[in-house]
Amino acid sequence: MEASGGKAVWPARRPRIEHGDGLLPDLISRVSAVGAIVVQNPTHLQGQDLFVQRFGRDRFALQSPFRSLLSAKIKLVLASDAAAGDPELNPYLNVMLACDYPGEPNESLTREEAVLAYTGTAAYAEYPEDRKGTLEPGKLADLACRRPNPS
Repeated sequence: MEASGGKAVWPARRPRIEHGDGLLPDLISRVSAVGAIVVQNPTHLQGQDLFVQRFGRDRFALQSPFRSLLSAKIKLVLASDAAAGDPELNPYLNVMLACDYPGEPNESLTREEAVLAYTGTAAYAEYPEDRKGTLEPGKLADLACRRPNPS
């Protein structure tokens, strides 16, 4: 991407780095330089013990550099690639994990940043930000309504 136009070409095409988990610090400036969007899955942080056992605590601290990405002006999308019915599909769980980064609080996001990464930036990354991603008249919205208890 750097050799084929860099920031002059790529941001308009909105390239995404899916599963951007483990993006090492030396790559963050390169991602920023080409204007790529990074998609991360906060539920991957749930495997902290196994990850630390296999790769060490220092490497776990770099697993999902949420704060570092935003500081580098990189568009961050929070997502889940779980199947329907999986607990990882719960957006509240993903937002909670992004806001309370286990083992590396300096990489945590605020709730507002996490919700924006899950909604508005996610819509931007797939282009239909004019139709979804924010709560505005005329835009699509997913709503869950609970039927009142008949008793």
